[in-house]
This record gives sequence, structure tokens and C-alpha cells, in this order.
Amino acid sequence: MQSGGGWLTGVVIGVFSAPGGTGKTTISLVLGWLLRRAGNKVLLVDLDPSISLSYLVLRDESKLFEYENRGRCLSRVFERVRKGRSVELEDYVVSGKAIDVEVDILIPDSELTSIIDSLWYGPEARKEYKLRRVLEALGVREAYDFIIIDTIPFFDRKYAILTLYGSDKCIIPLRPTIIDVFRTCKMLSELPALAGKPKKEVFDQVRLLFNMVRRNTAQYWALMRGRYQEIIRGVISPHISFFKKHIPLRVAFSRVSTEEERAEDVRDVEEATLPVLSEFQQWIGRPSEADKAEAME
Repeated sequence: MQSGGGWLTGVVIGVFSAPGGTGKTTISLVLGWLLRRAGNKVLLVDLDPSISLSYLVLRDESKLFEYENRGRCLSRVFERVRKGRSVELEDYVVSGKAIDVEVDILIPDSELTSIIDSLWYGPEARKEYKLRRVLEALGVREAYDFIIIDTIPFFDRKYAILTLYGSDKCIIPLRPTIIDVFRTCKMLSELPALAGKPKKEVFDQVRLLFNMVRRNTAQYWALMRGRYQEIIRGVISPHISFFKKHIPLRVAFSRVSTEEERAEDVRDVEEATLPVLSEFQQWIGRPSEADKAEAME
């Protein structure tokens, strides 16, 4: 059983992006790993039908099939909540490893896409709250300090909207390229209207994180000089916020939690991500003990 960080209620963090390939699943995994290793109770929610996060955590296809056959998967939770039936968290959560620490996860299954589609296009009102209701029915905020939702890119908009309504804050990863900047601008320009939320409310909820940054390239210097940030703020809103730190491009990220992981990879990933973690915890109002001590000095 996980030991917790002592907060009365957990915080829900969504991770979604405009294009694919931005590293959102790896960010979800590494963020969960660092928070869990620091003594927090962490739940990962894999809302991506490709099951990438679940595979990284469980590392065994047979377990995924076993859990699906036993009904320990998200589609069953959505169905029961839809029908007004009770659900118990322990009946659906499974445990695996986020790199080298135990972590809990809610996994998707082969029926998740059709279940989400039927909920979204069905006659029920307030469809955007469906994920939030599922998390509330499971009591995840009472059981965990941090709940991290990984979902698919914005090409299927309903997942981003469900995540936006189900989360307290959302991280939007992007690479330092004009294409990612353009796609992210397009998503941010559409998201408030699609979600039925005021722009300010949406923009206060999200923060952009540059990932896979290769040092000493033209893209790196454009990022360092604030060029990409300037474009996005100029096109969308001056109130769009960015993480001041970025995550560098390192091959270790592609190997951690896989059979190809090397001894030095865990250290490399930690070194690359800790500055962002500290900024993240300050942003959500959950500073680490080290940050608290530093602030008091």
C-alpha cells in the first residue's frame, strides 16, 4: 500500500498535446515516478486506447489481457457509472512499476473507444463531465495525492475536453519546432469554444512545456530567446503560461521502463526532469519539502 504526502485531497493533472510524438506519455510516467519516489500516493490514469502508458507500467502484455478479461479496466467503470451503479476503487486499480517504484494505474481496454464514443454522442447531458464523474465515483482524490491523466492527441477532441473538465491543471507538451507551435496554436484557438469554457478559464488551467529540446540548435536558441513563446502569446493570448524550464532531448527517455533500460538511464532522466518537477509543484500549490525549506531561508 502506498504511503501518502499528507494532503487532505488529491490534485488531478491532465497531460495532452496538439500533435502526437511530443512525449506526453513519457512525461506522465516520469512525473508519476518522481512524485511517487518522493513519498506521494500516485495514480496514473491511461485514457489513451493505444495503452502505451499501461504497457510501460505493467511491462507484460499478458497482464493487460488478464485485467481486461477480469473487467479491471476503464470502460467497465464508465459503464457502471453511466448506469448509476456504485464502483469500488480497489476493483479497478492495478499496480505496476513507474521505472523503479510501485505505482497504481487505471488501464484502458479494447472497448474504451466505443464506450467513450457512445457516451459522447449519446443523449446524456453534460457529457464533458463524464470523466470527472468517474473519478469522483471512484474516490481518487481521497485515496491519492496526485492523479495523472495521460490521453491521446487533440485529433480526437473529445478526449482533451474530458481531460480538461476532469483535471485541476493540464500540462501541454510540445517540441521546439514551428510545426508543433502551429498545431498547438490551432488547438488553443479551438479549445475554449469546443469545451464551452471562457478563454481565461482554459488558459489559467493549462501550462505549456517544451520537451525534447536539443541543445545548441537553431530551435534551441529560438526557444531560449523566447521566440516560440512570443508567437503563441501573440496568436492566442498574452496570458498563456509556459514552464520556465524545459526537458532536454536525451536517449534515456526512450529506454526507461523498457527492456532496453541501462543503468545510467534512470539518473539521466532524473537529472533532466527534476527542475521541471520543482516548477510543476510550485504551480499546482504542492511544493516539495526541499522547496519549502528553501523558501524559508
